[in-house]
Amino acid sequence: MADHAVVHWLNTTVSPELLDAVMQHEDTALTVWTAIDGLFHDNHLARAVYVDAEYHAIVQGDMTIMQYCTKLKTYADQLRDLGQPVTETQQVFHLRRGLGRQYHGAIPHITVRTPPPSFLQTRSFLLLEEHRAEQFARQQGAHALVAGRGAGPSNLAPPAPVDPSAGRGRGRPCRRGRGNGVPTNSPAPPLAPPGGGLPPPAPGTNSWTGLV
Repeated sequence: MADHAVVHWLNTTVSPELLDAVMQHEDTALTVWTAIDGLFHDNHLARAVYVDAEYHAIVQGDMTIMQYCTKLKTYADQLRDLGQPVTETQQVFHLRRGLGRQYHGAIPHITVRTPPPSFLQTRSFLLLEEHRAEQFARQQGAHALVAGRGAGPSNLAPPAPVDPSAGRGRGRPCRRGRGNGVPTNSPAPPLAPPGGGLPPPAPGTNSWTGLV
């Protein structure tokens, strides 16, 4: 009864695909466990070679520090299950090797520590550096926004010079038959606004603000 209870427990806990592969007639707890153990450890050396190659090819890229460290830890756990464990020091070396360019300044602070930090300590330090970089980027963006708002009126063009001769002769009738001049009916240029300043802004605009 105990043997049948263990066989039933193994059959109900493995995946259906694995159950079809190990199920045999008149199974015992020993035969079922031996078959499952053989499937998990079959070709473990060849699998370890492929997992190790993928582990050494990991770089941070666009991943955050949390995502990058989690991916490294997942591959290290797979190598440990395949009989090829990765030491704590090697995990820290691989973590530093694949860091992005924005964290290269933090590598000397990790290297000079004696004794060398653990994987979790290195991860915590890099998370703090990531938070500091995000805060600095937000402050720089706020300063640029304030500086852009104060540069509005200085971007206005200087007023155009007003021709003093503009508007002369208005209301005088054109004399015909004198001289060789030909009378013209071209309209006079528009008058400048009072005071020689700029024309009034269009409705709905604020002339005291500039572009950021």
